[in-house]
Amino acid sequence: MADPIPLDAQIIEVEKTVRDRVRRYPDLVARGRLKQETADAKLAALRAAQSSLIFLEKHADWIKAEHARRKADADRQADIDAVRDEPTVAADLDAMPDADVTVSDLDEAYA
Repeated sequence: MADPIPLDAQIIEVEKTVRDRVRRYPDLVARGRLKQETADAKLAALRAAQSSLIFLEKHADWIKAEHARRKADADRQADIDAVRDEPTVAADLDAMPDADVTVSDLDEAYA
C-alpha cells in the first residue's frame, strides 16, 4: 500500500487543478463544449474539496486527539461489555437489577 499523501500536498494539487480549470473553462464554454452552469458547478465542487482539505489540515491535531479519545471510550466500553458477559457477573447482574459494572484503570486507582 502506498504511503498516505500529506494534506498540504493534496491542497496544492487541488489548487493547481482549480487554477487550470479557471483558465480552461471559459474557452470550453465559448466553444459550446461545456455549459456555464456545469463549469460553475465543477469549480464549486473543487473549491469545496479544497476548503475541506484546508479545514482538515487546520484541525488535524484536534481530529487526531478526538479519534484517540473515542477509541479509548470504545475500548473501555468493550471492557465493560466483556465483564458483563462473564457468566458469574451476568448472573449477579440478573440477581441485582440495579447493579452496574464499571472498569477502572488499576494504575490510576493505585496512584
